[in-house]
Amino acid sequence: MPKHSLGKSVLPESTQDLVSWFCKATESFFTYPLKGSHWIAWTALVFSALKSIDFILLGRLFDPDNYLYLVQAIDLLNGQSWFDHIQHRMNPPEGTYIHYSNFLVGIYAAFIYILLPFLDSFYAALATSIIVPPLFFLAFLFVLRWIARTFVDKDLGDVTAYFAILSPAVFSRFLAGHVDHHGIVAVLVLIAYGAMLYSCCRSSARVSIVGGLALAFSLVLALETVSFALLFSICLGTKAMIDGGDAAHCGVAYSLSLFLGSALLLLGVRAPAHLFDVDLLAYSVIYVILTANIAFCFAGVALAKHRPVRVRLFIGATLFVLTAGVFFFFFPELVHGPYGGVDPGVKKIIFSTASEAWPSFSQNFGFQRFANLFFYIAALTANGILLARAASRDERWLWGISFVVLGSSITLAGFYQIRFNIYVYTFSIFPLIAQFKKCWEASLASGSQKGFWAAIFCLPVIFFLSAFSPKNDEARQAMNDFKPTEEGCDMRALAATLNDPLGYGRTPRIIINSLNEGAELLLRTPHSVLSAPYHMNVSGNLDVQRFFLARDPEEAKKIAHQRNASFVVLCRFPQQLKPYEGINGDEKGKVFVDRLISGDIPAWLKPVRATAFGDNLLFEIDLSLEHDEIKREHNPS
Repeated sequence: MPKHSLGKSVLPESTQDLVSWFCKATESFFTYPLKGSHWIAWTALVFSALKSIDFILLGRLFDPDNYLYLVQAIDLLNGQSWFDHIQHRMNPPEGTYIHYSNFLVGIYAAFIYILLPFLDSFYAALATSIIVPPLFFLAFLFVLRWIARTFVDKDLGDVTAYFAILSPAVFSRFLAGHVDHHGIVAVLVLIAYGAMLYSCCRSSARVSIVGGLALAFSLVLALETVSFALLFSICLGTKAMIDGGDAAHCGVAYSLSLFLGSALLLLGVRAPAHLFDVDLLAYSVIYVILTANIAFCFAGVALAKHRPVRVRLFIGATLFVLTAGVFFFFFPELVHGPYGGVDPGVKKIIFSTASEAWPSFSQNFGFQRFANLFFYIAALTANGILLARAASRDERWLWGISFVVLGSSITLAGFYQIRFNIYVYTFSIFPLIAQFKKCWEASLASGSQKGFWAAIFCLPVIFFLSAFSPKNDEARQAMNDFKPTEEGCDMRALAATLNDPLGYGRTPRIIINSLNEGAELLLRTPHSVLSAPYHMNVSGNLDVQRFFLARDPEEAKKIAHQRNASFVVLCRFPQQLKPYEGINGDEKGKVFVDRLISGDIPAWLKPVRATAFGDNLLFEIDLSLEHDEIKREHNPS
């Protein structure tokens, strides 16, 4: 029987020889701890970028946020002030305050500026959306590798790339075309998480400072990370109260860097005259006050670092209850999170289509929800086993904090908003690769192939199952198509009509539009829009809802006249019509949006038809007849 070595084209001659040949062929790749697995991740990343470029260069991005970030970047390059956070073409004439930080917008503006000598602003923005997300993913994988090498096993760093690629909720956030804040914020939260673990296990004040600064920056970019600022502070505070000494020093270093970083970054977000404006829905002095309270609690515990544990626990718990009570007494809306102060009507409109804002467990039970729940249980169980088997105090702190953070993330994703799934998957990687290591070592020790296959395939299967998480279209595309969704309305032909310099593009005008088309219209055309899925745009979104749900066309005409609108743009794809619920049930045919879709169009609307518009409808508003009648009334002769 000839020996078969890797690289020779010798075919096996029997079933037993086939097994031997396969094991030897994979031996150089599947050596502890799966050496070379990071190439799987990089291959998938390059593949996903190449598969997405054709759609992105046609202007098809994932969601409205991606369009708006690019619009803001172009406005910055066109001379808009750094401290001017108003999107003046959304809900004119007052505009809409955009809660996004210009720090991230500035990064995109820099890339667009570099590309402007070669491309116009639209294609420079699209090219930026292809270039930047993989750079953020590089940073994400680097931090994953550092945490794994530090706390799990020094040789397991590359395996984290393998698991990150198999985590759809993570990978989808870094696909080309994703220029919203979720990717970079995940990197910053992960840095803070790793620094917290290092502080708890290695007692390093310098690393604690890095964690505090990273968390402060994440707060400026996305207020959803308030949850992690509180959660990480509670974990570090518990460590400081129990251990005192160096743990208390690290807690002070962390909390002071969080507070000072938040205060300094506020100077870069708000103009001097508005530094102390109270604003619940955007980064403001309120969140600096919150971090100051956190620093105050840690300082109180540090003053008692040499006192008995019960004294530190009493001081820490008392300060926490007092500061939290006073803070939420003055700002009770924040009990409900950063969206606590949102206008209820606007909140209902936006959340009708923003699936990432829905709780995971609010969906009907089915395979998708079961797969999601299965992953949650598997990851938390793996973490619990590691905690129960921890052999040292540092290991107990490591896996104890990991268990609390993972469990809290699951709670946030399950009962608050599914957007927190990216953190569930991220924090799950470490306990899962630790279990992967144990399976691998058990298979090597026993010589059994069962452990081998369990280590290689069982955990990835969990990630693949989770690709079917409820309403997580982007996650499914990340694993299946690697492309932005083809559903909805392709706006290229309609935008070309609105941009025609000899026609509608001669003068910027105002558009009454369905919700999710607003940001794309801003990027593609010079016109202004009334509606877009942003909670600060109250009057624009509510007026458009009243326009489409008007029972009488005259009511709609009055709104169009009051808003000085020139066009109506409507995407009749069912998902885009959810904010205007009158299209269903007994209301069908009774509201204005149904009349437009069915072709019952009043005289003051002029349909602009083109087969290339697809599911888009475009109408020109013509109130000249009404104006003529008014003139005749005042001038009978």
